[in-house]
Amino acid sequence: MDLAFNTLISNLNAQIKALNDNNFKLYDAENREYFIDTIRYDKDEDKLVCEFKEDEE
Repeated sequence: MDLAFNTLISNLNAQIKALNDNNFKLYDAENREYFIDTIRYDKDEDKLVCEFKEDEE
C-alpha cells in the first residue's frame, strides 16, 4: 500500500482514538450501542471499512 495512503489511515485512526479517549464517540446511526473503533483498508474489496466496538457504559 502507498505510504501516503497508510499515513492517511493512521491519521484518521489517531483522531478517532482521541475522540474515543475523551468520551466523544462516533456512534452507528442504526445500532447506537456501537461506536467507531478503527478504520482499515480491505484490499480484496478496495474499500475503507469501519470497525465498530460495543459501548460498555
